[in-house]
Amino acid sequence: MKVRPLGQFILAKAQEAGLSRRDIVPRLGYPNLNKSYRRFDQVIHGNIYNHELLERIAQVLGVDYAEIDAARQATLCEIREEQHQQEADYEARCRAEFRPHLWVIHERSVPSPIFVVAFCGVDRFLRADLPEGIVNLSRPEQLRVIKEVAQSHYKEKEGSAIPFGKILGYLYRYTYDASLKLTIEGEVVGEVQGAPSVGRVSITIGNKTLQGGGAGIFSKLGIRPGQHP
Repeated sequence: MKVRPLGQFILAKAQEAGLSRRDIVPRLGYPNLNKSYRRFDQVIHGNIYNHELLERIAQVLGVDYAEIDAARQATLCEIREEQHQQEADYEARCRAEFRPHLWVIHERSVPSPIFVVAFCGVDRFLRADLPEGIVNLSRPEQLRVIKEVAQSHYKEKEGSAIPFGKILGYLYRYTYDASLKLTIEGEVVGEVQGAPSVGRVSITIGNKTLQGGGAGIFSKLGIRPGQHP
């Protein structure tokens, strides 16, 4: 695992003081030594939120907490930069792979149970595909097709996006940044600019974190939804 700036600072100060991991952890003062080792390792690899532990580490190393906090802030900046880059990469990939489709307007802002979405993907519950080349049709013909698809999807799903609750309507996403807002009957009631917000769920398995985006974690494990892992 990557050693963040906070971890680099702690390890450098420990080396200066001639202290190993086995020297430091028992001196932190926690009764459960196994948990102490885990917590210490988490700090080395980027857990910047356990302020009490950071204060204890500073005391053991004999450094001012302000130095620890400066390294913590540097780690936070690094994590945020990586997150921004990941979001930019994700959006670029979504734009490149975009195909017109219907997107469900749903009841719940947070799905329940959320792990189902992580494994199966958001698309399984919120996306309805449209015929290839639909944008090449005339606008009246497009509206006829999306109305039929919306009504068929609503009937098939019995009005439910399951973990996202009731289906309240649809967006006809004819470009990545522009949509028509539809009722559950497929009637156009307005226009929407900008892509809908699609949250991503992550699950950590062992030391590996998997992101459940549109296709979900099952696809990254080579498993089709409904197939046992």
